[in-house]
Amino acid sequence: VPTISFRDMVIQKREDDLVVASFGRSFYVLDDISFLREIDEDLLKDEATLFGLRDADLFVPRRNGRAKGTSIGGDFYAGENPEFGAVFTYYVNQKYETLKAKRKKKESKLNKELRDIDFPGWDALEDERNEDACTYWLIIEDQSGKVHKRIKSPTSKGFHRVAWDLRSASSLPVHKGVKLDNFGAKGFLVSPGTYSGRLVKMENGKLTNLSEKVTFNVNTLYQPTIPAVANEEKEAFYDDYLSVVGDRNELQFKFNQAKKIASALEVSLTNATQSNDTYLVLMDSINKSLVKFEQEIVGFKTKNQVGEKNAPTLNDRIWGAGAPTFGSMHGPTETARQSLALAKKIILELDTELNTIDSLINTVVKDLEKLGAPAIHGVD
Repeated sequence: VPTISFRDMVIQKREDDLVVASFGRSFYVLDDISFLREIDEDLLKDEATLFGLRDADLFVPRRNGRAKGTSIGGDFYAGENPEFGAVFTYYVNQKYETLKAKRKKKESKLNKELRDIDFPGWDALEDERNEDACTYWLIIEDQSGKVHKRIKSPTSKGFHRVAWDLRSASSLPVHKGVKLDNFGAKGFLVSPGTYSGRLVKMENGKLTNLSEKVTFNVNTLYQPTIPAVANEEKEAFYDDYLSVVGDRNELQFKFNQAKKIASALEVSLTNATQSNDTYLVLMDSINKSLVKFEQEIVGFKTKNQVGEKNAPTLNDRIWGAGAPTFGSMHGPTETARQSLALAKKIILELDTELNTIDSLINTVVKDLEKLGAPAIHGVD
């Protein structure tokens, strides 16, 4: 806000927003000022204070160029909208300082006073290096106590606002080197209902509650023209979808491992001291099977490079099940259900194929010593 006089001020009563107009420097809006009414001197003495919040409207934000990080061109002005979802406000009473920051502060004072600075000792420096920084987390739960999201939050002194996008956390398996797709990484929109948030601190391996729970409602912004699928049915589909994506990721992980081992085997067989023609032919068969396996997941790479259509792949079926559901409040359509069923069928077929490939790879691995070939590492 510029340093200038403000001539007009009004409170938008429905949203409880403060709107002010400056003298020639535009309008400014402070969203949801309800927390200001809770502030008193005693409250701000606590280490941290989480204030109440207004109910959250549940809808799918439109991406038409006006969203944050997008553009509709320089000829169109678009002000920044309020954060989507449930917006929490909290106050931190004091600045958190690490062991290193405290030492530097002390040394800076001694330096200004032209006094000697003692060496802190190797143990102290090692403690600084291994110190876990203090972190704040906003925990979102429903009425049953199920945690839907943990949001890492700022720890600096002052007022902070953190928005929850009304989506649950991902429950997909985590594999090193495998990135979750957009649907799985974010999770689906939650159902309307009553939720709560609380602020906790993690410091030196200890979790401390910094606030009581604050409750709020998630309400549907508008009623759809087509009746939505029942919430219980949505939840069952979401769980089924995430299970399928998890199985796909597991297949992808195993496939990547098989490719690495096959590559190492080729190098090892090249350095074999005994005749290995049969095994070289077997490796050629393994590599062709791996190429075919990958094509069934992502399609032909040559077609993908020029945008040519592939026959529907496993990833296409998963996208067809998740995309319309992820970006809609209606719930799974019949097409989405069919896509998910086809994805399950493909996964079963691919799992059988991969087991066959693994069996062939293990056959070669077991005979490396007999062939006088170097051993390879990373194989169970």
